[in-house]
Amino acid sequence: DDGDDGDDDDMQMQRSNAPQATINISRLWPLPFLCIGAGIPPILRLLLLSQEQQQQQPSITPPPPYPSPSELLSVAVPPIAIAAVVTAALSLVVTQGLQFYAKSGASRTSESLALNSQRDVEFIRPLVEKVTAAVTTFHETTTTTTTTTTTTTTTT
Repeated sequence: DDGDDGDDDDMQMQRSNAPQATINISRLWPLPFLCIGAGIPPILRLLLLSQEQQQQQPSITPPPPYPSPSELLSVAVPPIAIAAVVTAALSLVVTQGLQFYAKSGASRTSESLALNSQRDVEFIRPLVEKVTAAVTTFHETTTTTTTTTTTTTTTT
């Protein structure tokens, strides 16, 4: 008896669990600035329009006043709000979509099998010997090539 209870349940392929989809909040620090930046184009458009109107006015009439802060705010808030809502919705939808995809099982393409029982030794030993021989041969070849290159360089 090799210590195993003879049950083949431990020899069944096991499907690995998909990682849970999450958002790393610390990496999203630029998003608030980008959302606020969405308000810049309408503010610039309003200021440029105001400047054009001032230049087109004859010198006799008083120039129209520059836009007030409340006017600037009223043109900036809608794009900022839209950007914030879209950003929040995308982060929620993408996270939920990835979690659904991971739970469906379609995302996992690999299965694993534990090969750590006593009866697995005769299967694993030749594999380990082949890998060890390949690594040793690679290491010797690499060392020999490096030594030959160094020797050639020093003699020339």
